[in-house]
Amino acid sequence: MPSSLRTYRIQAVSEMTGVATATLRAWERRYGVPNPSRTEMAYRLYSEDDVGRIKQMLELTGQGLAPAQAAKVVLEHEAASEPEVPAESSDDFSIVRTRLLKGVLDSDPQAVANTIAYALAITSAAQAVDRVFEPVLHDVGDRWQRGEIGIAQEHMLASALTSALGSIVTLMSPAPGFGHILLACADEELHALPLLVLGVHLSTMGARCTMLGQRTPPEAVAHAVKTMQPDAVGLSVTAVPPSAPTALFRNYAKACGDVPWGVGGALVEKYRKEITAPGGIVFSGRGDAAARELAALARGRTKAKSG
Repeated sequence: MPSSLRTYRIQAVSEMTGVATATLRAWERRYGVPNPSRTEMAYRLYSEDDVGRIKQMLELTGQGLAPAQAAKVVLEHEAASEPEVPAESSDDFSIVRTRLLKGVLDSDPQAVANTIAYALAITSAAQAVDRVFEPVLHDVGDRWQRGEIGIAQEHMLASALTSALGSIVTLMSPAPGFGHILLACADEELHALPLLVLGVHLSTMGARCTMLGQRTPPEAVAHAVKTMQPDAVGLSVTAVPPSAPTALFRNYAKACGDVPWGVGGALVEKYRKEITAPGGIVFSGRGDAAARELAALARGRTKAKSG
């Protein structure tokens, strides 16, 4: 809780601390420190605690720490005084997971967004997914199933991650030889976040990814294959069982033609026979393992085309 109800606008805080307003915005965006509230008109309002965090940042950077490291120290000190949300482990990312989970439990979308941005600033996107985002997603899902939190809190986290990870997949620069991969949710599937996690891993490896998104029927995949000429297609079946799996995956095989394709997701083992019978590959591992398999398919086709 703030140590005082008094709040300040950004210009006042800049004058109080000597930190330029542009720097204050950059620290907030990149590191989640400080974390001001907003008015209905979206103006930042800084509490006394926010001002204290800024002064801590100044002191630490004055001692030679990079802003990212200084922010980490500030966040660790703050999290140490919040024992009601226990850290999941003693590794370097436990503090970030704690802060992200607290934002969800507090129903604080700004804190969630800031912590996601901070996690992406201090490490690679793939590591942030593996060490921060996925563990918190599982924890939040378990808490929702136990009735400890509402579905709105789970959706808030999923929405924030979808926005952040979607930008990463779009903006990552591809490496030569990794190929172009289409990623889509199977028809009827609404949960696109696992597909984005796969896309982050693929993009980190150097693949160029095009996201087709939720509920992508075979005819849409066929059109994309024809117009984009990808080197592989990855489909996701995560939470919504297909109503006619045999016909559906047979139609995906026709849509992909000679382009290699595979399916991953939480429900994939249930439909292994329907996927493999028409020539699909089953990706049964987690995001990074599935990404390696799909990238290998794309690279193989790229080499075949160049040969």
